[in-house]
Amino acid sequence: MNPKQRVVIFGNCGAGKSALAKKLAFERGLAHLDVDTLAFDAAGRRLPVEKSRAAIAEFLAQHQGWVVEGCLADLLGEPLDRSDECIFMDPGTEVCQDNCKVAPTEVLRYTGTSFTQEDLKGLLDFVAAYENRSDDFSLSAHKALFDAYEGEKLHLTRLLPNT
Repeated sequence: MNPKQRVVIFGNCGAGKSALAKKLAFERGLAHLDVDTLAFDAAGRRLPVEKSRAAIAEFLAQHQGWVVEGCLADLLGEPLDRSDECIFMDPGTEVCQDNCKVAPTEVLRYTGTSFTQEDLKGLLDFVAAYENRSDDFSLSAHKALFDAYEGEKLHLTRLLPNT
């Protein structure tokens, strides 16, 4: 297998993960998975972690080459253990919030409901709390993943052109 055929991308909501993941998947002919979409039911409630991890393991078993992306650090362990490359997207809160305002897809991806101004405010508040939270969506959780990763890794602190 060619190098960099199993890539994990993580960061805050609005950091550009999906755009980069889709671009890499297309350019390299890889399967693409957003693990966060496996973490919630149709009502937006968190599924049992074991159920989400089983779905991720099934995806990894079905594909030799892949790009896995997400915000939830607790779901990225197995993909990271199997990956060739890790990309931590960390462009800053303001950039993430601006991206959410332009394309507020985060809530829609998980709930399938219409997106209101109240939803946008909640999403922007959630993004703003990234640096201060200590949950699986937090900067500290993402830094821990990145620091522990022993393979090839890249910490992006700005968005790449065309992503």
